[in-house]
Amino acid sequence: PSFPASPPTGTSVQQLPNPASTSATSSPPPVPTQHGLENNPTLLRDMLLANPHELSLLKERNPPLAEALLSGDLEKFTKVLREQQSERARREQERIRLLNADPFDLEAQAKIEEDIRQQNIEENMTIAMEESPESFGQVVMLYINCKVNGHPVKAFVDSGAQMTIMSQACAERCNIMRLVDRRWAGIAKGVGTQKIIGRVHLAQVQIEGDFLPCSFSILEDQPMDMLLG
Repeated sequence: PSFPASPPTGTSVQQLPNPASTSATSSPPPVPTQHGLENNPTLLRDMLLANPHELSLLKERNPPLAEALLSGDLEKFTKVLREQQSERARREQERIRLLNADPFDLEAQAKIEEDIRQQNIEENMTIAMEESPESFGQVVMLYINCKVNGHPVKAFVDSGAQMTIMSQACAERCNIMRLVDRRWAGIAKGVGTQKIIGRVHLAQVQIEGDFLPCSFSILEDQPMDMLLG
């Protein structure tokens, strides 16, 4: 008779935490564990605190448990851990109940489909976090102080923008609305759409000690004063 293979002596099987589910009804993601650690909160806490990589993963994928861990309160950490374990067990029991009741039931099939879909999402996110963690970082926005027509303006620098734009309110403060050529009116399209009132063909922009010629497309409802493209 054949027997299932077991891991070699002295090795451990490590389970990474799953990403937090986007579904409102999903259970909390499991935490990184080794054999028996989920049943020993003290050892689990010490392991996570001693492993910066696992701790960073926990912060990304299970913020409530990470917060409890970093609070330094073992009782709070244990409580959150037990609650998440209970929720996962409850959901697993519910899934088994639906399958045993009628595997061909539409509700059971829909539940299985959703579980598979969510598992695929979590696996996709896990791969992304391991292979390209930079995609989860925040982009630092660059703002600079400058002057337009002698008036101080805080401009957002976007090197990928096709044009330099300015809000109508900012153009009025800089006293360049009188130069707007309305023949260049149109619609600016990006993430959304905004009405372009017209274009100022030439205005002076001062950045530190440099004076530069610049053209502006004036947008009607632009919340940002100036985008320097």
